[in-house]
Amino acid sequence: MAFQYKIRNSDGTLGDRKKFGLEETPEEKTDRLEATNAQLAYESVMKDLRIEELNSNQADLTYQLMMKGVL
Repeated sequence: MAFQYKIRNSDGTLGDRKKFGLEETPEEKTDRLEATNAQLAYESVMKDLRIEELNSNQADLTYQLMMKGVL
């Protein structure tokens, strides 16, 4: 885990946080995991749509075979 510290401004107040170290801060980890989660959710929806399309095609082919007397 990376450490963060606040930089003291020239007027004596505390400024923004600065990262110390190479690892992710909790905020960076949260952002990365949220982006990964969104990508996985998108991929899941796309796969579900593809499965529905394949099932529809299979039903159409089965119907056509039944109409031709093959099944």
